Amino acid sequence: MRLCSKWSAGPWAEPPISAFPPPLPRISRGSPAPPLAALVDRFEQELREIGVNPHRAESPRPLQEILRSLLKGTPEPNVVLTRNPLISNLSIINLLQEQGARVTAWQGGRDGPGVEEFQRASFEAQVGVSGVDYVLAETGSLAVSSGTEGTQLASLAPPVHIALYRPSQVTAGIEDIID
Repeated sequence: MRLCSKWSAGPWAEPPISAFPPPLPRISRGSPAPPLAALVDRFEQELREIGVNPHRAESPRPLQEILRSLLKGTPEPNVVLTRNPLISNLSIINLLQEQGARVTAWQGGRDGPGVEEFQRASFEAQVGVSGVDYVLAETGSLAVSSGTEGTQLASLAPPVHIALYRPSQVTAGIEDIID
């Protein structure tokens, strides 16, 4: 399982084109797929290029330490969680509550009860936590489906987004997930 976070720093200033590093070579579609470890490394390299700090946790204990470090300095942080099997399987809500976080988890269907509360909580939260459907190594992108409830709000409204994924969700590029 991996997670990545990006601290928002106010208004985005566009850097000059010369500030961007040269692009990494494209992953060739005609050759065999690179090993999974190489794809994960490429994804993390792409994230670092845009100022995102990826973290790796191979078990719950390191995950707890990473969450603690990300929440450090935020007294009683407000956190929103999406509905995602990875979040449930890892008991993320318990890990966050152990850190003193006030957690609001997605409760409703698309238009069901709890949607308005989750929307309000998302804009008040300091941190949003979501799972993703795919991780695209070539571009450093996260792909989420519109059917994953709460993901859009939890990933975009709070200033910090923590995206959880398993290495098995990493693909070379968009061509691997589009039929």
